[in-house]
Amino acid sequence: MILHQHINWIRTLLCSAVVITLSACTHSQLDPNGATTQVNQTTSNKPNPETLWAQHQTELRKISSYKVNGSIAYLSNKKKQYARFNLNQASPIQYQLKLATPLGATVMTLTVKPNFVELIDQKGKKYQGMNVEKLLFDLTQMRVPLSSLHNILIGLSDKSDIDTIDNQGRLVSTNIEQDNILWTVSILDYVTKDNLTLPSQIVLKYNNDVIKLKINQWTL
Repeated sequence: MILHQHINWIRTLLCSAVVITLSACTHSQLDPNGATTQVNQTTSNKPNPETLWAQHQTELRKISSYKVNGSIAYLSNKKKQYARFNLNQASPIQYQLKLATPLGATVMTLTVKPNFVELIDQKGKKYQGMNVEKLLFDLTQMRVPLSSLHNILIGLSDKSDIDTIDNQGRLVSTNIEQDNILWTVSILDYVTKDNLTLPSQIVLKYNNDVIKLKINQWTL
C-alpha cells in the first residue's frame, strides 16, 4: 500500500511539472467571440510593424546617391503629360533630372546644385534660377515638389502622427507640405534592391493635380 501511494505521488508531481512547463511556453488571448486561444510565445516575439519601420528608416537615411529611371504622368484640369524620366542623384541637393518622350527624345534636362538651378528645354534653350520649383512652374505650369523628391522616392518620412505603414514596416502614405502646398503621398508598390525595399509605384495628389511615378530600375 505504501509503495502504491508513493508511485501515485510521483505521477502527480510529474504531471504538475509538465503543466507548468507548457504554461510557460504559451499565453492566452481572446478571439473576437470572447473565447480564449492559446498562442505560442515565439509568435509574440516577432517584431511589430513600428519596430520594423524604425529599422527601415535607419537604412533609408544612409542613402544619399542613386540612379533611378521610370515613367511619369502629370494629370490636372489644364493638362495631361506623360514622359520617361532618368534621375542621377549625387545628393538630395545635387542631381540631374531628364525627361524624354516615350520614343526617347529629350524634352527637358534639369540640373540642380546648391544655390543653382538650370533647365534646358527641348530646343536647347537654357533657363537659370535659384528655386527649382518656381523655375519649373514658370516654364511648364507644373507643380512638382522637387525639394522633397529624395524622401518621396525612397519612401522615407518621420511624421509619426500621419504616416501610415504596412505590416512589413514600410511607408504606405503620408503628407508633405512644400511652398504652402500640402501633397498626399501614396506608395502603391515596392521592389527589393540590394536587400532593401524601395518604392516602385508612387502617387502624389494636390487638389486636382496628380503625379504618378512608376520606377523601372534602381541603382544604388
